[in-house]
Amino acid sequence: DSGWVSLGAGAAATTLTHSLGGDPDDYVVDMQYRSGGSGVNQRYYGGADFGAKSFGGSREDDRVGVYWRTLTSSTISLFRRAEDDYAPEVRIRIWVRPRPTYDSGWVTLSPNQAKTLVHNIGGDANNYLVSMEYNSGSSGINQRYYGGADFGSNPAPGASPDDRVGAYWRSLTDSSVTVYRRPEDIYAEQVRIRIWHYWKPTTPDYDSGWVSLGAGDSATILTHNLGGSTNDYLVNMLYRDGLSGINQRYYGGADFGATAFGGGRENERAGAYWRSLTNSTITVYRRPEDVYAPEVRIRIWVMPKPDYDSGWTSISANTAVPFTHNLGGNIGDYLVDMQYYSSGSGVNQRYYGGVDFGAHPPGGMSADDRVGAYWRSLDNASITVYRRPEDIYAEQVRIRIWRMAQPDYDSDWTLIGQDTTHTFSHNLQSPPDAYLLSMWQFDAGSSGVNQRYYGGMDFGSHTGAPDTRTGAYWRSLDSDSVTVYRRPDDDYTDYVQVRIWDYSAKIYLPLVQK
Repeated sequence: DSGWVSLGAGAAATTLTHSLGGDPDDYVVDMQYRSGGSGVNQRYYGGADFGAKSFGGSREDDRVGVYWRTLTSSTISLFRRAEDDYAPEVRIRIWVRPRPTYDSGWVTLSPNQAKTLVHNIGGDANNYLVSMEYNSGSSGINQRYYGGADFGSNPAPGASPDDRVGAYWRSLTDSSVTVYRRPEDIYAEQVRIRIWHYWKPTTPDYDSGWVSLGAGDSATILTHNLGGSTNDYLVNMLYRDGLSGINQRYYGGADFGATAFGGGRENERAGAYWRSLTNSTITVYRRPEDVYAPEVRIRIWVMPKPDYDSGWTSISANTAVPFTHNLGGNIGDYLVDMQYYSSGSGVNQRYYGGVDFGAHPPGGMSADDRVGAYWRSLDNASITVYRRPEDIYAEQVRIRIWRMAQPDYDSDWTLIGQDTTHTFSHNLQSPPDAYLLSMWQFDAGSSGVNQRYYGGMDFGSHTGAPDTRTGAYWRSLDSDSVTVYRRPDDDYTDYVQVRIWDYSAKIYLPLVQK
């Protein structure tokens, strides 16, 4: 941040030293002016020449505004035009931005050429942040005459009166944007468009509502008929029961060990999972002794392009695979989704976070088999996925990350002890059916930010501590609070973070007093 820099009289260049290093292609530059008459402004940003009608003809051919040019890894140059009176002071701020959702790279444009760039981000274009820069042999990376300018009788060196210079972007949609270079331009030999998209959850494209599953050990097929590609779907599943309310207790399934509930529920199979996702249906399975998911609700969003997509990646059993996303920025802006794929279950989240089977494993499996997968060690450059040793459900995994709009509620990282319940008061006062909730765990040891044993699980005899009760879950989501429970022997949830996005349509009525 240069702070406010006095430029002095017009027709002068000023070089500012920022010394940020790295690659200037990762920079986003913001320039503002300040004057006594206009305050903080961007009047005639990039430069303009007044014509015969401006200010009643009294300022014909005046050259006003400021532009920046010659951006390098250590400096940037400003030029205040000859008769300018809007920018006696200028402030330059530079962000080394996280990776954009779309980056056109440097695109060559001929003078008087329009080119449509296809980004296919999707979502709502009103939520995009668009940055355009130019590049030329004489001015380097620049924004000279940004948006376009017509020269008057005192053109810049190398140009002629009435030359039409600069470039602009137009016609932004959820799939493309058009750039145009003006006919006599010499400053935008190449242009670069970058777009950042922060997703704000909307009403889902499919919502099953609350569906009664009946007794356990049953599969229910839900028809959504969304069509398109399942690779574009974000699936969210919630449970509801009379005691725990809306919850994700034992999400994906868990088998209880000898110490759970005082040993009174040993080998019970709890929770539910979804599998066999196609572009018309999804299957939900409630496990035989479950008491937490008598009702489930499936929501599916047809998502905009993720900021990172690993694609379907084969992963061997008992293997950890790091994925490098290099998104940068704050991981608190991320929404992480992990799905599995297997030939038997299709796209699924069976035993999400990991499960050790008890004495009643599914057909073809054995007691104490360790199945499922989890992610851990999330930072702003990478994330690691681990597939458990006897797993058959996650032959391939896929990680997608979206940058999110600011949540309506963020608990921040909150310390939570073992065998402890913590109630977070979010006070959003909306129907909880309109909430999208994300809970992350933080392990101060080796796992970092993670969803290891998400929903809770009990270890089998393969570990040195069989029947250990690990993981965490959330329950009792209502219009103003949600409760998180860390299980008694857990080592992976020293802190929890809960974020909630509210997509309900709020209507505020005026208060009328007599």
